[in-house]
Amino acid sequence: MLKIFHLVLAIFIAITVFPSTEPELGADDSLSATNLLAVAKSYYDKQPDRSVAIIEEALQIAVDINSVELQVRAKRSMGYCYTIMGNYDLAAQSYFRVLELVGVGSSMSAEIYNRLGEIMRQNGSFNDAYKYHFKSLRMLLSTNDSLGLASTFNSLALVHEMKEYFDSALYYHGKSLKIMELLHSITGMATSYSNLGTIYRKTGDLDKALEMQLRTLSIDLDQGDKINIAITHNNLGVIYMDQGRFGEAANHLEIALVLSVNNKALDISKYANQQLAILQGKLHNYDRAYDYFKTYLSLKDSLFNEDKSKEIGKLEAKYEFEKELEEGKRIEIELQKIKNEKINRRNTLQYSIIVIVMVMFFASILALTRSNIPVRLMEGLIFFSFLLFFEFTLVMLDPYIEQYSSGAPAIKLAFNAALAGLIFPLHSYFEMKLKARIK
Repeated sequence: MLKIFHLVLAIFIAITVFPSTEPELGADDSLSATNLLAVAKSYYDKQPDRSVAIIEEALQIAVDINSVELQVRAKRSMGYCYTIMGNYDLAAQSYFRVLELVGVGSSMSAEIYNRLGEIMRQNGSFNDAYKYHFKSLRMLLSTNDSLGLASTFNSLALVHEMKEYFDSALYYHGKSLKIMELLHSITGMATSYSNLGTIYRKTGDLDKALEMQLRTLSIDLDQGDKINIAITHNNLGVIYMDQGRFGEAANHLEIALVLSVNNKALDISKYANQQLAILQGKLHNYDRAYDYFKTYLSLKDSLFNEDKSKEIGKLEAKYEFEKELEEGKRIEIELQKIKNEKINRRNTLQYSIIVIVMVMFFASILALTRSNIPVRLMEGLIFFSFLLFFEFTLVMLDPYIEQYSSGAPAIKLAFNAALAGLIFPLHSYFEMKLKARIK
């Protein structure tokens, strides 16, 4: 007996004290996926295609361990990278998947709707852009996400700017700037100043445009972001050129060109060369203008070839995306159909119960007329039964009344009064007959 006790004790100690050799499912994998996403982030802007490859690896791990949180992070990052690459179909597909994972009412969905709006804007689908930005705005207005609200205001301003609704663009940029100032977000303020400067230049208010861009440059220099500094110098150069201050314009455009070349920012370099060619033409320095223009064309061709490569990728993904979109719409219609069927079944059941209760109530009143009950009590029961009948009829007719009245209170009141007028004679007749039976 003692040996058996010792054996059981040994087994118990082995199970409880010594660790299991089997690893916890998903613990190391989750860390690996998190690390991969962190690595991918470092390549977002300069090598977004490399980021996508790393994110896909992280996403596969997230799917394998059934981690919704990691899938959301991966798809969100993928959407951002595809947007940078100009592959808007795949970007939208990634963001729609995020919405499926988190739900349309989640705190993240406002950000995703805003990003979808940005994709639609860059695709030239301005009405869809408005739709998604306003969805984001409605959700954010009921939260404390001030930064998200500022971002959505900024996005709405950019849509209005592209449609040349400059007053509206200034309004939304102004609202975004106020929030950034309250949050003391230096980079956010710089973005707002730059955007406002662009609008002021387009509307011909060059002094105001210059003021905004100089504020932006001051922040950019403090932050040390070479790319943003180059962009702002380009903007300042164009404003000075519009003002006829050609020396200052040349100075800023040349600084922008040097910074963009050193940082391999081809798009910024292309713009600087284009504007320098225009400037040298205005100064009648045609040889220099020609040199800048040749460089501009070379960069334009280079960027065009990159864009064509992206376009091929977009076309390859478009068919699959459209198929998934159609399938999503079909599923949504089916879900709505099921929901409507459930509502109809519920309503039919409740209507049936109400009718049965009303019939039983009227039958009870008829039965009570055979007993010696007070007339006042009978009048009260009859009044209550017809009031119940009136309310039930209103509930039944409400969808039709709403359709014809379009929600106008006066018309709805007229319908209710007409119904009451029709029921009143019936109530009087029924009350008279039942009182006669009591007597």
